[in-house]
Amino acid sequence: MRSFLVAAFVAAYALVSVAAPASAFDTGPHANITEDSLRRAGFNRAAADAVQVENWLTDYYTSTPTIGSGPKCDLEKLHFDGVFSNADIAAYWTTLAANTKAAAQQAERDNDVVEFYTVLGMSLHVVQDYYTHSNWVEQNGASGPYKTTTWFETTAPPGGLYTGWYANCLNIPQGNHVPHGGYTSGLNHDSVVRPRYDRAYVYALAASYEWTENVLGWVSSGFAARVKSYTPSSSDAADLAYDQKASIYVSEWIENPINPGSLDGHWNGNRSGYAAAFAAFAAAWTGSHNSVYVRTFKQKAVYAALSRGLYQPATATMPAFTPHPTSGTVFAMRTLNVNANFALGNESYFGSLVATNTGSGYAYRDASQYHLPRTAVPWLQLVLVPANTPSLAFAYSLWNEYLTTNNTLVPIQSGKKTLSFRCSPSTASCSGDIAGGPWSAGNPYATKGSGFSGAELKLYFTSTPAAP
Repeated sequence: MRSFLVAAFVAAYALVSVAAPASAFDTGPHANITEDSLRRAGFNRAAADAVQVENWLTDYYTSTPTIGSGPKCDLEKLHFDGVFSNADIAAYWTTLAANTKAAAQQAERDNDVVEFYTVLGMSLHVVQDYYTHSNWVEQNGASGPYKTTTWFETTAPPGGLYTGWYANCLNIPQGNHVPHGGYTSGLNHDSVVRPRYDRAYVYALAASYEWTENVLGWVSSGFAARVKSYTPSSSDAADLAYDQKASIYVSEWIENPINPGSLDGHWNGNRSGYAAAFAAFAAAWTGSHNSVYVRTFKQKAVYAALSRGLYQPATATMPAFTPHPTSGTVFAMRTLNVNANFALGNESYFGSLVATNTGSGYAYRDASQYHLPRTAVPWLQLVLVPANTPSLAFAYSLWNEYLTTNNTLVPIQSGKKTLSFRCSPSTASCSGDIAGGPWSAGNPYATKGSGFSGAELKLYFTSTPAAP
């Protein structure tokens, strides 16, 4: 066991030296935003899952040289970093939209739905990054009700817009430009532990739905219907599930074992890094055969098509783009702390919130807090609820992820391991297993499971209007 752990530690250090995550929303927010916006646009679960994988691969291959220096440079341009004026931002958007339209139409000519998922997932990654890498939030409603107005819905964007600076192959001098930063500094809103993360998330969700509807409009109605309804073969479905699993565990467990402060998880907040588990899982996944989703990402070179002409004056014409304003209520679940009944020093928890009547049952997954069995957690899950929705049905579970991906449900209410409840999006009052409220920061819901493996936790809800 000791020799395995030492080998895994060495492997992890080698991997993180070439696979540190790119500057972007954490993988969890990217996944949630992508799945939510596509389901809202009518994609079935398999199609949304495929697009989510392609969205994640944009970060993964930006961060590792295994794809080659040329493709890596193309991918480094697809995170909306290092753009420091309104004019340059406008040029970037124009070129990205024109490139995306051309690439989507090429996927239709190739009669290749997975190629289309690559175009959509990769371009959505860029769209989402704009709202977390720029000062758009600060210039457009950093407090009060959530705002959802996108760049394309604003006839006159506020002046003084810029993104953070990040080192990449373009070698743009930093000068006085604000750095992108990390967990504790910089302009970014990438993680649940960063200021105004929630507001960037809501903007990115609204923008992702709008972008998806427009990309669908750039292909024929018949092809649009095909890409929204996807039935992979049994082998491809198994590969898709494994690739999704990789997006979770590679991101969650990635860690610099020498300096965890610089890299300690990338799923949904920091403190989830676990170098030995990362090394073992990443080696197994990268050593397996490439799925059609990975092969298409690497072989179709969509990154080259999308990045062409970015960071240059726009020469293309902006495609026709239809605004799709978003409004509703942002219903948020915040977990304050999780305590193990019996702390062994290695309990590692994550929460899973499933909104069963919105997002079609997609699980919003918190980040583990490794080796911290009694800890305050920054967990936050955000659900954008359509207007006039009287109540939301939820299922919440807590999982122990100690030393394995074969996760174990934890008792959290006597012997119960899953809480089923309904909440009013307007009042944050609930019925069912979390009856009462309204639950708030000053009056959180507290629950405790029984037995050796049980845990206690406190959580509460907020309900905030969202509109352009």
